Parts: sequence; C-alpha cells; structure tokens
Amino acid sequence: NTMRSDNYTLYGIHEASDRYLLMGYFSLISLSSLIEDSLILVGSLHYNAIKQNKVLVVFIQYLAVANFVMNFSSVMPGLASLAADGWFFGDIFCYFNYIAYTTGSQAINILTASLALSKLLIVQYPFRARTFTRRAAHWATLGIWLYSSIFPLAAFLKDKQGVYFSYLYYICSYSCTLGNVWTPLGHATYSIAVGLSIFIGTSVTIVSSILLLIIVKRENGRFKLQGLSMVLATVAFHILFSAPIGLAFVV
Repeated sequence: NTMRSDNYTLYGIHEASDRYLLMGYFSLISLSSLIEDSLILVGSLHYNAIKQNKVLVVFIQYLAVANFVMNFSSVMPGLASLAADGWFFGDIFCYFNYIAYTTGSQAINILTASLALSKLLIVQYPFRARTFTRRAAHWATLGIWLYSSIFPLAAFLKDKQGVYFSYLYYICSYSCTLGNVWTPLGHATYSIAVGLSIFIGTSVTIVSSILLLIIVKRENGRFKLQGLSMVLATVAFHILFSAPIGLAFVV
C-alpha cells in the first residue's frame, strides 16, 4: 500500500545525528510542557492560583490534562522510537498510541477554541456569565473528549490492521485500509471530518474570538489587558506546543 509510511528505507531517519537532534528538540518540548501543566494543575487545584472565571479555570485544567495525554501518548513514545530507530512496544500499545494521540490532539484544539470563546462570552455578557457553572464546564469538556475520540475509535473498530508504526512520524498512525486495499472514500471522509473539526471548528473560532475580545476590551479608547492576558498566554502556549508537532507531521 503506497499510502503507508512503514517502509524504513523510504521514510526512516538513517542518520543517527538527525535522530539525536529531533530527540533533543522533542525532549525540550516534553519537559517544558510537563513543568507548565504540572504548575497549572497543582496551582489551580490546591492553591486556587489562577484568578479567572471558574469556567475558564476548568477549561485550562483540562487543557493541561490533554497536554499530559499528548506527552505520554505521542512525544515520549516518539522519543523512545527515535532512540531505538523503530517501534518495540508491541501492537496493543501501538493501538493505544494512535487512539490517545489522535483524541488528545483534537481535544487540545477544541478546548483551546472553547477557552477563547468562553472568555469572549464572559466579557460580552458578564451578568449572564454568573449562571455559568463549574459543573456545566465539566460536562462540556466531557463532551469534547467524547467527540474527539469518535474518529480514532471508529477507524480502529473499522479496521485495526490500518494502525501501524510510521517511520514518517515515529509514532503509530492509521492508513484507513481494509486489509491491503486502499479505500479512498473512507480516507476522504475521515480527512474531511477531521479537517472541518480542526481548521474550521477550532482555528476560526480561536482567531475570531481573540480579535473580538480585543475589540470588546477597549474601553474609552484605551486597551486593557486585565483578565485577558492569562487566556491569551494559555492559548498561545498550546498553539506553540501543538504547531511544531503538527507541522512536522504535515511536512
């Protein structure tokens, strides 16, 4: 199947120095993310250190959890695969690797968009925002996680043989195959659904919400960052965390 990147000769990184360079880069990403996410969870859960609306705090906490999922399901297995120049965790963990990574990456995108949109609604409708509850935020994030898991689980249940170790990404991927037969319709449907979710449902929401936030926060011709800087910083960090990995996968 020409759509699979499991051929080491064609797709593998043959120079050890190149693998070591990537290992250093992803180690830096992993370590910085672990530190930042640990501080967020410990600070918000035990010390109430994040002075934001309770709904925003819930979204920020679940973003930290999603980053943990990405770290342990993608970055760390990728580091081990780069070091070993191949996959040695077995088939079961390969299935888990694909499902957890795909679910976590989609959850990060949607949670980031939800964070920016929630901040906009809270600023625009401060009185109605008082009715937003922490419980509702937890239910919303549960829905986001369930939605994010639909595509990888459906793909896996349809054809688990399509899950394989990719030398292009050095983690497990999915080729949308049925045995050895390529299914263009299935691949197209899957790609369009994920593309709509990520690029339209999240990217447009993030950008438009931030722009509207900046407009709304202008008071008497003077721009105030109070209450907005934390959200902007969180969104920026998660974009910076996800973009290099996503870019590497696309390129």
